[in-house]
Amino acid sequence: MRTLIPSLIFLLILCCSTNVSAQEKAEETTKKEEIKKERQRKHSCKHYHAKTPYRIGLTMKSGLIQLQNLQSLTATEMGSTFAFGIAAERYLAENSLTLVSGLELTNEQLQYDRTETVTYKGEDSERTFTMHSAGNYISVPLGIRYRSPLIMKRAKSYLSATVDNSFLILGSSSKEDPERGTDQIMKNDLTRHNIGLTMGAGFEFSLPNCKIASVGMQYKNNFKEVKTNEIVKANTYQLQLGFYF
Repeated sequence: MRTLIPSLIFLLILCCSTNVSAQEKAEETTKKEEIKKERQRKHSCKHYHAKTPYRIGLTMKSGLIQLQNLQSLTATEMGSTFAFGIAAERYLAENSLTLVSGLELTNEQLQYDRTETVTYKGEDSERTFTMHSAGNYISVPLGIRYRSPLIMKRAKSYLSATVDNSFLILGSSSKEDPERGTDQIMKNDLTRHNIGLTMGAGFEFSLPNCKIASVGMQYKNNFKEVKTNEIVKANTYQLQLGFYF
């Protein structure tokens, strides 16, 4: 009897310790699984911020402006553009689509030659002038972006289409006469409001902590003339870089 009681106590302690050890192992396994899931979530970000319906980012664009004469239908690259802005997007259709909007500050520089008929002492002659234009615009895009499924768990390709409303906030134009060495200021030469369609394509890349970087190419076709005294339209080819939070 005396030997039976210690044996029972020993078995009871052994059972309790076994249960505690099994419980600890189960808790440790659960913690490891949670850590693994958290690492996977940070790696894939649940298909790029699927946990939130919105994303905010910064965009930068730089490219060339092609000026098209609507009378002769000729087009020549003769300008440059640079834009910086804030992008705001809303996820749609299980994150394969986003509704795109934002605000951009755009600078455009134009320089080209224009031939005019000049009458001097009753005789008509053609002379070539160099036109200079610089404009700063506020642009408000509104459109949609399609995002493909994940590529190698790190990237997505995209296609985008936006309608851009541009408002001139500051601009100037001048007409340089190389023969006489004069430079005439052209008042109210730039269109104060323009609207255009921008088509784009590129890739998005997943970064640590659910950040996203994007790179792509865009083509913008303006619907209205860029100048008030010429029938010319500006089209833009530009490189687009983005960073989303």
